[in-house]
Amino acid sequence: EERTWVSDDSFVVRFGLPDSSQPLNLSTCACILAGHKDDVRPYTPISTNALPGSFELLVKAYPNGALSQRLATMEVEESMAFKHIKF
Repeated sequence: EERTWVSDDSFVVRFGLPDSSQPLNLSTCACILAGHKDDVRPYTPISTNALPGSFELLVKAYPNGALSQRLATMEVEESMAFKHIKF
């Protein structure tokens, strides 16, 4: 949905949710898995449940990081698979 670079190698990426009126509804420090093809990595959203319709991740783009490079270069209209992991 949106990407904002905060340093030379880190950015905040915002993804929309299926229901634009509902928040992600995860507890503080909850982890979600982001996946593309065979690459799956855990991320902790930096947005709170006060943000309806989307969530944000802070990502460091590693030079050889397949998923972080994918997140850094994907088009706004592209989607990515996410899954919540309950502990």
